[in-house]
Amino acid sequence: MFRHSVLPHKMIWKIFPKLAVVAVALYSMIVGVSMQVDADGHKAAIIELDGIIAPVTQRYLENSLEAATKVDSEVVIIKLDTPGGLLDSTRAMVGLIIESSFPVVVYVAPSGAQAASAGTFIAAAANIVAMAPATSIGAASPVQASGGDFEGALKEKAYQDAAAEIRSIAERRDRPADVLESTVFEAKAFSAQEAVDLGIADLIANDLDDLLREIDGMSVEVMGSTGETQRIINTQGISLHYIEMGFFNKVLAFLANPNLAFLFLSLGGVGLYAEIRNPGMILPGIVGIICLILAFMALGNLPTNWAGVALVILGFILAVSEVVVDGFGIPGVLGIVSFILGGSILFAHFGTPDPFEFGVSLDAWMFGSMVVLVTIVLGVPLIAIAFARKVNRGIPIPQTIGLIGNALTSIDQQGRVRVRGETWNARADQPIAKGRAVRVLAEDGDVLLVTSEDD
Repeated sequence: MFRHSVLPHKMIWKIFPKLAVVAVALYSMIVGVSMQVDADGHKAAIIELDGIIAPVTQRYLENSLEAATKVDSEVVIIKLDTPGGLLDSTRAMVGLIIESSFPVVVYVAPSGAQAASAGTFIAAAANIVAMAPATSIGAASPVQASGGDFEGALKEKAYQDAAAEIRSIAERRDRPADVLESTVFEAKAFSAQEAVDLGIADLIANDLDDLLREIDGMSVEVMGSTGETQRIINTQGISLHYIEMGFFNKVLAFLANPNLAFLFLSLGGVGLYAEIRNPGMILPGIVGIICLILAFMALGNLPTNWAGVALVILGFILAVSEVVVDGFGIPGVLGIVSFILGGSILFAHFGTPDPFEFGVSLDAWMFGSMVVLVTIVLGVPLIAIAFARKVNRGIPIPQTIGLIGNALTSIDQQGRVRVRGETWNARADQPIAKGRAVRVLAEDGDVLLVTSEDD
């Protein structure tokens, strides 16, 4: 008699809901959105854009609009609070809003929120612009990535590009182009009431419920299959769908901070340097790799000057080369200089000005702290080596006998060891594994006779 290994039907039905939940969760993480859905009535999708406009924000909006389409939303409401953002992401988001097949409302909220710089362009692209009390819109003048103003021909080009972009949006949405241009040329910002009076915002709403009442019955133009068509918004008995950012995108949004990016980049380099200098410690190497991964995730969502990244990495490579090949401290010193130079231009922009840039720069305290840390980590060993060489200068007797070092390579007759901060050729009578501690038995010119410390 044989027993079947097939699961009973009842057990399958018990585990199926759990598998479905896991599948939905994984899908939400991948696409970058999750939805809180009410089953009854027609729907209003709520999207919250809070913080820097970056590639992660663009993906969130794109995925959210797709999700809103699948549930046939009556209207999409974007709650906006941003200091600005990046050119490519802003233009892509403006295009998504204008080409939407259902009405899009930008609601600058809560009180105290702003639609500054790139946020002005995004708000102006919406079918309806609403503002909570004590909010503001404007100040869309271009600035450099370092936060400073452009000068000369670059300034003229940046301002004209930004003005042309906002004029085209104003014409598309029938908003006053001269007022919106003043946010670019004169860096003007307007309160909620001023924005409504001037026509760049349509209404003031205290909260979402108030907003839904105000927009009920409004007629707007949306993009249909045959071009723009009129659509009347109906919010009677509407249910709200909060489309939230998925876990992975939340992580990216958190990491999209210049100070965090520089911190992780610095700690990653320090960790790997410590691991290479002291093989076998493992923990510094693992932490270093994790920090570097987080750093590149952050840098990919910021206006990064990759020449600065290359200089920072070069700095650690030079420091590591001092471990492998004795350079009398010169590679280490150049490594520190390269790190400082790379950090100083990490977010500097030298090419064509970015019209929507809100200014990304390192905090002075963060930059200074990491420079001090890296200088200590890289500089102290160099000073120790230089001091040892000065003390031992002119002494003819062997100076390494009895000292403990590390095997930089596996030693099977021949290999390399690190002793007294210096790299030596070595030989041993018995094989020694890489990373093991060794004791010096004798010197033979520039070759050390070593044995395993465990012996």
